[in-house]
Parts: sequence; C-alpha cells; structure tokens
Amino acid sequence: MADTIKKRKKKSPNKKKRKPAPKRQTLIPAVLFLILTAGLLGILYLFAGKHLPLQIPIAKQKTSTIIQPISSNHQKPGVKHKNPQRHTPTTPQTTLISKLIIYRLSADFSQLITASATIDKSFTNKQKVQHIITLLTLPANGDQAPLNQATRLRSVAFKKQLITIDLSADIRKNLVNSGANDEIMAVACLSNSLLKNFPRYNSVQILIDGKKCRTLAGHIDISRPLSYQTGITVAND
Repeated sequence: MADTIKKRKKKSPNKKKRKPAPKRQTLIPAVLFLILTAGLLGILYLFAGKHLPLQIPIAKQKTSTIIQPISSNHQKPGVKHKNPQRHTPTTPQTTLISKLIIYRLSADFSQLITASATIDKSFTNKQKVQHIITLLTLPANGDQAPLNQATRLRSVAFKKQLITIDLSADIRKNLVNSGANDEIMAVACLSNSLLKNFPRYNSVQILIDGKKCRTLAGHIDISRPLSYQTGITVAND
C-alpha cells in the first residue's frame, strides 16, 4: 500500500505557479488622445486667426483715447504738481526794416532834396518801386511833390542793368503849361530815386501807358534810358 501511495505521488504532475497577469496600459491612449486634440485645436486657432479681422485690445483702446495734448494750465483734480511749468509769454519778433532814399523838390523848385523812409525788409522790388512812386506823389514838410497824386504804377521790370517803369498818363497833369525846369526836376526825382535804391542798375526807361514817349511836357527826352542825373543841385535834409 505504501508502494501505491508513492506511485500516486510520482504520477501526480507538479503544479506550476501562475505568474501575475500584466496590468493593462490604459494611460497611453488617453495621452495620445489629448495630444491629438490639442494639435487639432491649435491648427483651428491658427486657421481662424488668419481670416478674422484684427482687433485692438481693450487696454490699448483705452490708452489711445486717454493720450491727448494737455495745456500747461490744465491739472487733473486731486493731483498736486510739485513743479508746475509756468507759461512764459513769447515776445513778438521785431520786423526788419530797410531804408529808402527819396529825391524831392525844394519849395522854389530850384534843387532836389533827399529824404529817407523806412519799409519792411521783406518787400519785393515791385513793392519798393510802388512805395517810391507813392512818396513822390505826396507833399512833405512844405516841399512840392514831384509827381501828380493821381500817378499810378502800371508795371516795372528789371533786366540786366535797366529798370523799365510804366506809369499812367496822370504824371503829365502837373507839367502841362509848365517850364522846362519843372519837367527836368520831375524826371530827375523819379530816375534818381530809383537808381539810388537799386544800385545794381544804371539806367531807367520811362513808359507812359505802356508806350515810349518823346517827352512828358515837350522839354526833356525820355524816349531813351535815363542815367543818374548828376548836373542838378542836391541838398540834404
């Protein structure tokens, strides 16, 4: 009987120990799903951002509306400035002036008298000539006006060394039925005043209503350019 027990023991197969079953890796699919989802969302965000209009952030919009020029006298309520800037008044710029020399007639028409006048230095040459003509038509200090008050400047041109001045026929009104001395003095006052204030030029051509004339009142030839009249007595003011 003992032999049978031994045989049974021999015949009974050895039981093998079972290994524990490996745990299923359930985290990998979840991580992959999250990565794919994030990638898809990023692609959609980039695609949508290209087609959507640009919008200014709210913070920037607020700052753009707040930034405004503030005058030096304006202060925000409740804010104290330690060193307020005082507004210093600016002094107006002084106008630069230029000096004109005018030749006028003495009371007895015997000689020329020089007089000075000031004008704005920004005057153009035409404005200077216009001012000279105006001064020659106005009496001053009891002296006679060389030109009639109705005399108008029609035009003036500067070419090379010649000044061409076109006057209205009103210049003849004071010279009608007058002597040669009055006409000579009137022409000398005009030509000398122009050449004195424009030293770059050496002669003056006088036109009446756009045309060359032989004389103003029948005595002195003005059909040709006139140079500075040196044979006339000049007295200083």
